[in-house]
Amino acid sequence: MARIPDHLLHRIKEEVLVETLARRRGVELRKVGENLVGLCVFHPDTHTPNLVITPAKNVWHCFVCQIGGSPIDWVMHERGVRTRQALEILVAEFFPLELPAPGSLPPKRTSVPQLACPLDETADEWTE
Repeated sequence: MARIPDHLLHRIKEEVLVETLARRRGVELRKVGENLVGLCVFHPDTHTPNLVITPAKNVWHCFVCQIGGSPIDWVMHERGVRTRQALEILVAEFFPLELPAPGSLPPKRTSVPQLACPLDETADEWTE
């Protein structure tokens, strides 16, 4: 996949809601002040809601795991992938029409000079 354009990266951070990602995982959220709280899906816990989502900033944090961040960070932890793969997953799920069509980008060209072949192309297999 080609480099994800800056405008699309900004859209991912703004428009893909952490709340939506959490609810997709089955997290029941309840409002506490301006935040939403629920059980963290990244560690085993069935009693204490340690996951806090701040919708105004579209960020999350777990006080037990000591992890958090943006929607990109959520996907990284949820799927066990790196940043690049998380971005590709989010683009494919939320902005599929924004993906460049296959073949629409110019082919990559190498800047590494190609060396000449060290073998004699006119020799056959049986000559020494």
